[in-house]
Amino acid sequence: MASIAEMVEEEAALAEAELADEPEPDEPEPDEPEPETEPEAQAFATIGPEEIRKAETARNTYRKKIGAILGDEAVAHECLLCAGLGYLPDLPPPGTQFGIVLGEDGPALVAAEPMVEPPYREALDKATCDECDGWGNVLTGSRAEHSRVGPCGRCQGAGWVIIARDQSQPPGPLLMPALPPGPDYAAADGLGPDAWGRPHGHQHWGVPPASIPG
Repeated sequence: MASIAEMVEEEAALAEAELADEPEPDEPEPDEPEPETEPEAQAFATIGPEEIRKAETARNTYRKKIGAILGDEAVAHECLLCAGLGYLPDLPPPGTQFGIVLGEDGPALVAAEPMVEPPYREALDKATCDECDGWGNVLTGSRAEHSRVGPCGRCQGAGWVIIARDQSQPPGPLLMPALPPGPDYAAADGLGPDAWGRPHGHQHWGVPPASIPG
């Protein structure tokens, strides 16, 4: 017969076995941290002197960092129009032509005002060459690169041809040459002097002076 101590140990072992068979409650998984979003850069609503000063400070800092890596020549190719700021207070007028000149302080940008073409009128005796379509050059059919394009044979490379004026404009009114003044018939009916002041009844009354023999 088992002793009381053995019976207690057996009951304890059965209790431990029952606890081991029971499933453990699922532990809640820790929430994954959401990725941190970088704050968006806020563009200046209006760019004024203070914003320009900050932009120049940032540009100068960039120049120093790039210069320390690549040398002083690293900043020689930044935009000459905005000086590396990426901002212009006023855009140049359309058609402005830019050029680069080399001075003592390095390359500099020069601007030429847009060319304003005079209000030319269409020529009445010239027309666009229809063989080259006004380009002055045509494809020759050659496979050689240096002679693949050549001047148009019809317009000789000008891009335009001469046309007859009578085909480009309607004929104008026919102008009769001015006639010398004739006798003053109104004065003749009134027996007055003729156009040259001769009284009625004069032998040369009404005769032009050029018709009177000398």
